[in-house]
Amino acid sequence: MKPLSHDGIILYSGSENSENEVNDYICLLINQGYMEFYTDLGNGVGVIKSDIKLGLDTWHRVSITISSRLINLNINGVSSSNHIPGAFNQVSFLKCQALIEFS
Repeated sequence: MKPLSHDGIILYSGSENSENEVNDYICLLINQGYMEFYTDLGNGVGVIKSDIKLGLDTWHRVSITISSRLINLNINGVSSSNHIPGAFNQVSFLKCQALIEFS
């Protein structure tokens, strides 16, 4: 990816139940130049934030893996990891939405 802004949503995918409450979701965003990934698999929000600030107008290689309850965020070969709370380890979507925001 090649960010042009220090803030923005890269990807959001989630579902709502019949009461319009958000169920499972994933969200990847840039906040003040740092990459952040949020997910809720039903037992609370898991968050992972990058340790490095992304340079603007520069290409970066980003990968996110979720294995069991461990989230790993890798940016340009630098990894950060955190655990997802609770016992659930898979995302269930009733319907999905994706948003890519460029500025």
